[in-house]
Amino acid sequence: MVLAESPIRIIMVDDDAEDIFLTRSLLKRSGVRATVKGLTSGKELFAHIKNNGIGSIDVILLDINMPIQDGFAVLQKLKKYPDISDLNIVMYSTSKRETEDARATELGADGFVQKPERLEDMSELLKFVSRRKMARTHA
Repeated sequence: MVLAESPIRIIMVDDDAEDIFLTRSLLKRSGVRATVKGLTSGKELFAHIKNNGIGSIDVILLDINMPIQDGFAVLQKLKKYPDISDLNIVMYSTSKRETEDARATELGADGFVQKPERLEDMSELLKFVSRRKMARTHA
């Protein structure tokens, strides 16, 4: 008997609740089996990691433009975790600037994706969300 693969566990860090709602809706409509937890800041992300562990996340969608601590600062702090290599960390922004893409790569993000506005725009995001770096056993 083959067990069904468990849903991909996504944490989306974005200070805009509408963007979280839209991304969650588009992922659902795309057919990807995923749970999406929205957090509004890096502070909330690190509290989630402290309480649930890095192993509770498969993909982090990290908005660049956030108040107090931008996505690049959060990424730099995340990269200091020793057990972060199993995660896909994707920088996520409304703009697509080459400088942001280059900086994301330089800081160790697995990708940079422009926020989709409709289902047809999901292909780039789905590349990062639907793959897992390592097979994990989910409890």
